[in-house]
Amino acid sequence: SDNPFCPSCNNELETISHYFLFCTCYVAPRTVLFGKMFMLITDWNSMKTIDKMDILIRGEKLNSGNEITF
Repeated sequence: SDNPFCPSCNNELETISHYFLFCTCYVAPRTVLFGKMFMLITDWNSMKTIDKMDILIRGEKLNSGNEITF
């Protein structure tokens, strides 16, 4: 698209991190998702944005060797 701004909120550039972590239009589904992520990764709320994105997009091995799957 010629418009780089998020079509849902029109406030920010449409990036992967904006979509998954910051877009105001997805607060409710994000709350559910992050609640489930916190059950898998107890330090989820204190993780850096880049680490959260790596888990959400690619999956990441946990210390125990288990992989997060969705």
